[in-house]
Amino acid sequence: MEVTVGETAYEWIRQFEETKDGRGAMAALRLHCEGKDFTKLRITEADRIIREASYSNERHFSFENYATLLQKAYTTYEQSDQVYPDRAKVKRLLEKINVSHNFMISHAK
Repeated sequence: MEVTVGETAYEWIRQFEETKDGRGAMAALRLHCEGKDFTKLRITEADRIIREASYSNERHFSFENYATLLQKAYTTYEQSDQVYPDRAKVKRLLEKINVSHNFMISHAK
């Protein structure tokens, strides 16, 4: 518990310090970090990423990074037992590609 002193996690386990209940402290941290409120926060962040992420060129932000960022957001949905349909994933991926004069991309959209 000493490693959390001065950190925000300490406030969530302080009550277990006097009794040296490490198991209770871990359960409290898990509930805080994996509870409903935290899950909502993670989904909100995933929604923001899906809404705002875009690709325009390799110099600004690589396609690999763009696709990975979206995959991370979709994985958050899956870990929260929510489904983001594959068709919607592909649609969003293509909609946010802003590359001019690209025949293949313009026809895929």
